[in-house]
Parts: sequence; structure tokens; C-alpha cells
Amino acid sequence: ALRALRPLKVISRGEGLQVVVSSLVLAAPSVLHLAAFGCLLSYVFAIIGVQMFMAQFDRCTDETVSSRDDCLSQPEHWSEASERWEPREWKRPAFNFDSVPNGMVTLFVVTTMDNWEKIMFQAMDIAGEGNQPVENNQSWTAVYFVIFVTLSGMIWFNIFVGAVVSTYSKLQGLCVLLNTLLMALPAIFNVGSLMLLVCIVYAVVGMFLFGEVNGYEGSAIGEHANFWHFGTSLLAVLRIVTTDNWAELLVDILNCNDGGSSPNWDCPIDLFAIIYFITLIGLCNTVMLNLIVAVIIDKFIINAHEEGLLAA
Repeated sequence: ALRALRPLKVISRGEGLQVVVSSLVLAAPSVLHLAAFGCLLSYVFAIIGVQMFMAQFDRCTDETVSSRDDCLSQPEHWSEASERWEPREWKRPAFNFDSVPNGMVTLFVVTTMDNWEKIMFQAMDIAGEGNQPVENNQSWTAVYFVIFVTLSGMIWFNIFVGAVVSTYSKLQGLCVLLNTLLMALPAIFNVGSLMLLVCIVYAVVGMFLFGEVNGYEGSAIGEHANFWHFGTSLLAVLRIVTTDNWAELLVDILNCNDGGSSPNWDCPIDLFAIIYFITLIGLCNTVMLNLIVAVIIDKFIINAHEEGLLAA
């Protein structure tokens, strides 16, 4: 597994990469403080979410029933859509608020804005524990998600960018920054190279952790998105970094052990999967991309000063 870290040796050979890594190290204290604030925010909202939604996201595969007892009274039901008999099951979605850890994972998905509205709609449909959800039965619960998205998305991440921008500016020095956006490309290339190295490492680790996970009909894990080989594993990592329906990949991996409809918290691979996805998104999508924004903003500010658009 340690072989996956070998690509990072390239950093010692590139001066530009060393500058980027140095800026990240200097920014680490501020970033960690903000990350702690983000975790605390998620923890508080997860507790509130458990109180509001615990065991209420569950639903029957047969939409015609009104409760869990009715759902489990018969093993099958006739599906008009597929025109065949299908199993009648009382299912729990992978992302829920049945516990504080589950709630924090669910809120992390909401933070990345990856189909977060689906989770909000599930909350708006709750009808009490053991009852089949009813569309827009509790529409007011949308306020919970709007407030969380506003706090986490607009405040936490924007402050995160500010911390990296400030540190990068001190490291580079305004006097050495060029006055055009085009000249920011070398710095962006260095950051992009570091991002690629991190993605390569995660692709190799992903093969080690999830290489045996097979998909099923309709799942996200399949021929074009998997961790079976290095090439497809790297593509899967890039999909996660861009937050392109990344939560679907996580759901398939969480369900790979028991074939159920919810994560099995007793299985170690589930914890590894959650840590793997969250750290990958945190490193590449949050830190690295915000560092690119920092470079561009610095170049823009210098250019604006030289053009007299901003006061000194």
C-alpha cells in the first residue's frame, strides 16, 4: 500500500511544486481551524437532523401502502411500471439521519451539492416513523437544509478560500506576481500537477480497497466507473473530485458487503470508504481548487493595482 505514495517523490524535484506544498503547509493551521468549525457545524446540524428525521426516511418499495406493517404483510406486489411481481420491502436510504454519524455523512453530501435536493425532498415527505412518506407532507423541513447549505456552502468554503489566499500571498510576495491572468498558468500548472499526483495515489489506494467491488444492474459501479484497474480507478477518482454524482459510487461501495439498502457500520470497509471519499474531496476539490482560485485572485489584484483600478 505504501507504494502508492511513490509518485509524491516528484515534489522534491520540482521547485514550483515545492512552493505549492509550502503554501499548503503554512495554511494548514488556519485550514484546520476552519475544518474544525465545519465539523462542529455538521455535528450540531446532525444532532438536530436526528431529532427531526430519525427513522422517517424509510419507505416501502410498494408506493400504494401506508405503513411498514402493511408493507411487510405480503412478500410481493404487482408493479404497473414493470408489469411483473416484485418483492415488497421496507427500505432505508443510504443517506439518512438515523444516527449522528449517518447524519454527518449525509450533511457532507449536502455540502458538496451532489443531488442534495433529493435528500431535502425525502425530508419534506416524512410522515412519521413506520409510515410511508407522503409527497410534500412536511414542506417546512426544507428550511433546515436551506439554512445548512447557506452556512456551510457560502460561509465556510468562502472563508476557506480566504485563508489559502492570504497564506499564498504572504509566501509568494506581491512584488513577484505578474500582471496578467495568462502568466498565472505556470502556478496553476504546478497546483494541477500536485492534484494529479494526489489523484494517482488515491487511484492506487482505491484499487487496493475497492478492487473487488462489483456493480449490479442500475448501479454506479460498472464497466465505466470502477476500481478494478488503474485506468478506470483514476477515472473514478476524477469523477469524485469533480463531485459528479460521487455519492452514487459511495453508496455502491457501502452496500457491497451485505447487498442491502443501507450502510453496514459494523464492516471496516465502510469506514475506510467514507474516509477515502471525504479526504479525497477535501484535498482536491476544496484545498487544491481553492489554491488555484487563490493564484488567479492574486494575479488579478496585482494587475488591477498596476492598471490603477484599485487603490494601493
